[in-house]
Amino acid sequence: MIQKINDEELFFIENIHDPICFIECLFTNLEGPNLAEFDKDKFSKIRLYQFPMLSFEYLIDYERSDLTSKENFKLREKSGSVIAFGARKYGKTLFTEQTDLPMDMVLNEGENIGFTSYDATHIEGVLEIEILAFENHPFLKMFDARIKRNPYLIYLKKNRSRVIGVNMNLQGENPGNNFYQKHFSRLYIEEASAETQEVYDKRLDAISELGCVLRTSGMCDFTRYKPAGKTFYDLDNKPLVVTYPQYVNPQWDEKEKEEAIKKRGGKDSIGYRIFVEGEVVEDAISVIDMERVRRNYNPKKILKSYE
Repeated sequence: MIQKINDEELFFIENIHDPICFIECLFTNLEGPNLAEFDKDKFSKIRLYQFPMLSFEYLIDYERSDLTSKENFKLREKSGSVIAFGARKYGKTLFTEQTDLPMDMVLNEGENIGFTSYDATHIEGVLEIEILAFENHPFLKMFDARIKRNPYLIYLKKNRSRVIGVNMNLQGENPGNNFYQKHFSRLYIEEASAETQEVYDKRLDAISELGCVLRTSGMCDFTRYKPAGKTFYDLDNKPLVVTYPQYVNPQWDEKEKEEAIKKRGGKDSIGYRIFVEGEVVEDAISVIDMERVRRNYNPKKILKSYE
């Protein structure tokens, strides 16, 4: 039987579709993070500089009758996609992927999501946090998650959303082949700077017929000729690019700066410029193009070696 929602229910619906409210109210502990922890009397705090990494698509009406299905989806792409390349320790993975993924699975019914990185360890590092949240968080576990590992799959029985882990398999014989037969409406890329052209070419068509919301996170250790560089420097993507130095974090102080300079080998070192300054340092790339080398070596042939 159809019933009108009351004012309290309407207030809840309006607020849960606000990404700031969703994260700060539902995820008590963003340190770590521990997304399974919930305290109704305790709220987390998103810092001002982290707002651009959030997806505000949940506030957009993308079911407009005056637009085609593809035009409606474009509204989602523009308001939900983000390209976050930068330094360490300011929340790239946390807000580009970790907090956004459960929010999307809950709010977008029947979403077909992919999560990829260059190896299994990086996929596990994020999706295990999501699994703990869906198994233990009092709100998220209401959606009755079905979980599988190797490969990773999280499926919500209540609203039919799912996320699949896709290993780029850069060191394997067929990098990128795991993208075949996949058609994602949303894709998260962890450590996106490691993606090769071969993987990129295979990933391009692993999207739905309407398009794909793309949320990428990674360091700035790429050239303008790699897929990450082409994405970063593409003028059409300029509104989606978010890049910060490490010292945007309020916990950064002079002592930490001195230690970083010492450990990284000076302010002019490649390590400091990439991991602290968040600078795109093309001279950090080896003169040997290993992507081209890998296409031409035989891993089954053993060379003689001499002491």
